[in-house]
Amino acid sequence: MTPKKKLPKGCNIALIIVGTIIAVLTLSVVSAMRSGDRIEPSESVVGDYNIKTWALPELPTTTHETQATPVNDNPRQLNEVVTVQNLIFTATEIRRSQGGRWASPQDGMEFVAVRFTVENTSQSRQAICLLTTFNSYADGLRVLLAVGSPYTPPLGGELNAGMRLQGYHVVQVPAGARELVLVFNRHRAQGQSFTFEIPHG
Repeated sequence: MTPKKKLPKGCNIALIIVGTIIAVLTLSVVSAMRSGDRIEPSESVVGDYNIKTWALPELPTTTHETQATPVNDNPRQLNEVVTVQNLIFTATEIRRSQGGRWASPQDGMEFVAVRFTVENTSQSRQAICLLTTFNSYADGLRVLLAVGSPYTPPLGGELNAGMRLQGYHVVQVPAGARELVLVFNRHRAQGQSFTFEIPHG
């Protein structure tokens, strides 16, 4: 029997967060029902049958606001390093791309890929999770990881003691964006960051 692979700890945290959000939305619906917002059925007639249907109350909509890029007095750039939890991150390359045959960005967007080398200086295996290592900002706007990026391998995986790996952190940014900031999240080293000028073409 093939042993089951375990997800890195950081990925487990991401899954827990998603599950929490779903639970909160479910509780919001239940709370609305219990608070007196009675859900009345509507009736319709189909042939000889009376059919009742119920509609859940609408949840309040949320808006997406521009998030200010976290301030770091000493951001790192290409070929400079950040050391967090016995992992040495070095950014070695940054590219702007319109994608290729198998992957392309959304309309009005483009890919920006940063290649990293990561070295594990500890005496034990370390996990690097693509989903939770960085928060990414382009010209002050929060941007998300690219889905189906043409750049491989992605930055992440299990890294044995004393070993190195290379991988790409790829995001979708508004076309023409000039600056990319990658901030380590609180599970790594909150506040430490890389800042890059995005090359043309």
